[in-house]
Amino acid sequence: MDELVARVDDFDQVIEIVPRKLANEKGYNVRIAAVLVFNSKGEIVLQKVSQNKKKDTGKWSYSAAGHVDANEDYLTAALRELEEELGIKGEIEDYIGLSRTVDPVTKKKRSFHRAYKVVHDGPYVFDKTEAECIHAFSVEELTEMIRNHPESFKQNLLDILAILGIK
Repeated sequence: MDELVARVDDFDQVIEIVPRKLANEKGYNVRIAAVLVFNSKGEIVLQKVSQNKKKDTGKWSYSAAGHVDANEDYLTAALRELEEELGIKGEIEDYIGLSRTVDPVTKKKRSFHRAYKVVHDGPYVFDKTEAECIHAFSVEELTEMIRNHPESFKQNLLDILAILGIK
């Protein structure tokens, strides 16, 4: 059975509950929970999207992220994704901010990405079907990479990093 997600309007209000597959096919606005894991050195752990994925292959992405299930709130989904994708049970340190997916054709803002901060020093166990690798980056490394190769990052990650002053 397909996972159920909330289809939301432009104000993040639930319109209806639909199968995730249908939401993806129709391009509905949905909710995405994201986590940035910081280690005790202040480095940010990011995942590189696996070659097995259909979108954003080879791009750097959040430490963990995924759809908010119909019966969840953002925070619960963020903690679930953190455990599923990195194998850690963390505690949310802080709310970072909100980003919206932008449709490449219509340029209309769509799905909501709410990002949270977790501090954890590992170990990290990642799913190789989801991520090619994980890496802890210093703020300086990220700043240089963004400046020289912004195309190597998912846009929503860049938006969230900008909220943190990393651009």
